[in-house]
Amino acid sequence: MTVIVIAVVVGAALMMAAGLLAGGYKVLEKAHSSQPAGTRDGGYRHGESGKGGLVLQLVSRAIRLLLRLGVRLGPMMMLTVRGRKSGLPRTNPVDVFEQGDRRWLIATHDANANWVLNLLRSPAAELRVGSRPERVRAVELTTDQKRVFFGETLPRYLASLPLRWRVMVRVLLSIAAPQMLNQPARAAQT
Repeated sequence: MTVIVIAVVVGAALMMAAGLLAGGYKVLEKAHSSQPAGTRDGGYRHGESGKGGLVLQLVSRAIRLLLRLGVRLGPMMMLTVRGRKSGLPRTNPVDVFEQGDRRWLIATHDANANWVLNLLRSPAAELRVGSRPERVRAVELTTDQKRVFFGETLPRYLASLPLRWRVMVRVLLSIAAPQMLNQPARAAQT
């Protein structure tokens, strides 16, 4: 009985997240519009008022909840890293691309996002889905390594995914960071 109730609750949460994503497509597209790194104008951001900001907050909360429950959402995991100013642990959902024994974190939304700046300052971090934590150490790729990643590694990774995840990741990348799919050399410069 408990398993059925949990499955129904998780199923309802998944449906809510899917509905928010489908209903808020334009809002998400604007929130992830390709802007110069670090700019905040022109898109909805966390904490902003209005319908777009609210939808983005609801989607983010649903994603966080599902990841904390251990539901795998494609390449998403929770990243905990020490805040560069406060020194306190900060946790955010991030996209983690895995191939073999290597993993890559990609700042699909903003190269100057706080989690990116925190990780560059303090590369020791923790990745988690549900209750499975793993300590990791981040290393920033050189421009040449980025070219190889966006031009060769990422396309190979996407091709290796099961169809449902491949479609989801391609749609999200086409909204959040289309240059990663269409202009890998340009993506490597960021």
